[in-house]
Amino acid sequence: MISIIFLIIMLLKTVLKNSTTAGFQYYIWVPFLSMLFLPFLPFTKVPFCGFPAFQNITAKAGAKADFAHAATGTAPGDWLQDFTITIQQHTVPDLQLLFTVLWACGIVFMSVMFLVASHRLRQLKQDSVLCLDNEIAAIFSDCKTELKISRCIALYQSAQAPTPMSFGIVHPCIILPATIRQNMSDSEIRYILLHELQHYKSRDIYFNYGSCLSATIYWFNPFVWFAVKQIRIDREVACDTLVLRILGENAYIDYGNTIIHYAEQYLRRAAFSLILEFSGGNRQIHRRISEIVQFKMENSRTGFRSSLAILLIFAIILFIAPMTPLNVLASGYYDFASASQNTEYEDLSAYFPNMDGSFVLYNLAADSYEVHNLKQSSKRVSPDSTIKIYSALFALEYGIISPENTGLSWDHTNYPYKEWNGDQTLDSAMRYSVNWYFQELNKRMGMEKLQNRFDLIDYGNRDLSGGLDDFWAESSLKISPIEQVEQMTRFYQNDLKFDPRNVGIVKDAMLLSSSNNGLLFGKTGTGDVKGLNKNGWFIGFVETEGNTYFFATNIQNGENCSGSTAAKITLSILNDKKIYRNDSSQK
Repeated sequence: MISIIFLIIMLLKTVLKNSTTAGFQYYIWVPFLSMLFLPFLPFTKVPFCGFPAFQNITAKAGAKADFAHAATGTAPGDWLQDFTITIQQHTVPDLQLLFTVLWACGIVFMSVMFLVASHRLRQLKQDSVLCLDNEIAAIFSDCKTELKISRCIALYQSAQAPTPMSFGIVHPCIILPATIRQNMSDSEIRYILLHELQHYKSRDIYFNYGSCLSATIYWFNPFVWFAVKQIRIDREVACDTLVLRILGENAYIDYGNTIIHYAEQYLRRAAFSLILEFSGGNRQIHRRISEIVQFKMENSRTGFRSSLAILLIFAIILFIAPMTPLNVLASGYYDFASASQNTEYEDLSAYFPNMDGSFVLYNLAADSYEVHNLKQSSKRVSPDSTIKIYSALFALEYGIISPENTGLSWDHTNYPYKEWNGDQTLDSAMRYSVNWYFQELNKRMGMEKLQNRFDLIDYGNRDLSGGLDDFWAESSLKISPIEQVEQMTRFYQNDLKFDPRNVGIVKDAMLLSSSNNGLLFGKTGTGDVKGLNKNGWFIGFVETEGNTYFFATNIQNGENCSGSTAAKITLSILNDKKIYRNDSSQK
């Protein structure tokens, strides 16, 4: 998407070149750079490993995850039994780690180059001496007055400086070559000082540092490097234009000759240019001279069109942003809108020994949340088999199965569980978490219809790129425990206006057990990778007399992080909260 926005900007620059200002050609890059830094702002809650380029690679790798038909768990006896298959994920974690390490190495290398450039600049300044030439100092003072600059800017001279240059944010300074007095006339020195001071007045140094930082972060992206190079050229042209506005028409040729004079002496370009220098590379000099030759005073209509065009660019980027990897990137964590309203944060770590656990409870009557481990509760992970609730609902909505007939025939493939090896109804498929049943429903619906429905209910990151069979199983689709509770509440209340009969059928299929104080509905899910239970879910709700409680438990990074373990933990918490007692009978 970075490349697309880059191409849009280049196209607009070309199309609008003759009807906009040189400042437009330069400042049009502001929205581009802003977009590059957006994923790294604190409010996006972006994890380090979620770098945009790698996020896409990871999603595609997930789509290729290979399922091995190796069963885990013990013999089925009740609804707490896991019915899951192992995913032989060779590509997802390995590729993510590999590319993250490569990206980090690139960042370190570029940072070292940045530090080296900064060190050389400090050395150059230390080796410089304050300009003691009274005539140059007088010209410098007149230029500052002409540009209405009151801040103290140090003026140095150095035998090491091949071209006039300016740098520094806290202590801005300008360094002139030591031989400038011998080689340049007073008028030429005035042009140079006006140019460097105009850089200061336009705050170009901030833009320059932003460009260098973007090149460091996106070191692998040639479009960013090309943009940085283009920004450098546009910056000098814009600065020339501002100086020409001050100078009389008779000075245009002399000003251009001054640029050519220094270009003959200094054409080398560094990878990191932390300075704003008077001369530049061949292409830059050619463009600047060409613009000077064609220079005409810009009128108010040109300025208005330029401002309008930059606003258009911002609007385009804001429109495209939701479709960019930035949105995927920001989707790593869910922004819990109810964080400060009717939410009680509690410590339930004792229920989660030797593992990362989260628990979210929503009290419908009180309209209040209880959350253990907000960070983990906001983190989006694979939904695994909990997705089967929504696959069933969508299949009923599309008529793939009907309330009268939810049955599918077994194709006589030998699955690891005897409960899977036979014809299934929605009730039996939900009870035994029969993968092939729900994969067949997804296949018959097709990717487009599934995507439409997941978009409609705004489910997690809505990313189905992992493939029709596997997007839900430790692959591309991810959702947080808080979102699971919110989705379950909307499902229960049928906020999205599905056929109430279809909602009722799925709810009936989710009924697990009953006790003297209520009914327990839910679905477990287990992410089993290479034989290890790494991601355990239990989501659902408890209907009691006069109230309904919605819950989601997720466990990770421990031994046996399965759906059945998550369910046992949930039952303990619900029992201790006196919401649902464990003296239940099974459905």
